[in-house]
Amino acid sequence: MGRVVVVSVKMPKELLKELDKLVEEGMFSSRSEAIRRGIALLIRNYYRLKIRSK
Repeated sequence: MGRVVVVSVKMPKELLKELDKLVEEGMFSSRSEAIRRGIALLIRNYYRLKIRSK
């Protein structure tokens, strides 16, 4: 993954509760992992859509 930096994020409490449920259910090992994977998915989808629109 390379060098890791710390990023602070603000989000609604309800969104955080849902994120914590996913961690508690074992879908992710931590909040950080869930957020990293979510951002990676967002970026991948963005580039897929960008390529399709050309």
